[in-house]
Amino acid sequence: MKKYFNFLLLIPIIIFIFYISTVKSDSEINLSELKIIQKTAIQSNISETDKQVREQAKSELNLFLKQIPAGKESNYGFENIAEIHKSEVGIPYRVFTILPLNLINPAGKISDNFTSLDEWIVPITVDGNFKAFLTVVKKDNKFETVNFGDAGLAKEIQKYEEVFNNKKGKIILRQYQLECDFLIFAESIENAGNTEVYPLESARIVFGKIKFNNVSKNLSEIFKLIRDKYFEKYSN
Repeated sequence: MKKYFNFLLLIPIIIFIFYISTVKSDSEINLSELKIIQKTAIQSNISETDKQVREQAKSELNLFLKQIPAGKESNYGFENIAEIHKSEVGIPYRVFTILPLNLINPAGKISDNFTSLDEWIVPITVDGNFKAFLTVVKKDNKFETVNFGDAGLAKEIQKYEEVFNNKKGKIILRQYQLECDFLIFAESIENAGNTEVYPLESARIVFGKIKFNNVSKNLSEIFKLIRDKYFEKYSN
């Protein structure tokens, strides 16, 4: 009788343990489902071309990561080897530029002066944080991964991602003649007329921080600034 009574006392404890284990497994299921939802959201928020670029970067990610010397992880944007093993690829940034021809003889429509280079920089992320970039180009109608690095640029762009990560369309305006970059959040250059263009640190160095005063510009203003600086540099 005493043993039976003791068993009765244990029943609430057994029920509580079962409840806790059930809640825990439900949480694990919810977390797993949440990751699937997040992954699906990322995939649905990018163009078909960006998906192909992302897949190309993903296919060669480990090949480039394996080239990082042991103990030198911090030189490439990673804190340790554990972060390298957790690396994923994010949404690509398409690279545009303004060719000298367009700076010398501009087209009437501002967006026509911006040329796509069939080049993308793809962020390497760890827990959503940018660590470095893979560069993907399109040659002979095929995608190739050609470069790995830019940890400093990745860290800088991460700050903008924290504010604009829900924006559809990511563009880097890279002006090779002036060695500077700008950041644009738009689906295409054609749709970026009144979109804010953000000068990255390289642009602030070239143009002077006072010129921007931490304020973004629109596409027309950026084009004029770049054109003026180009003639200033190459007119002599």
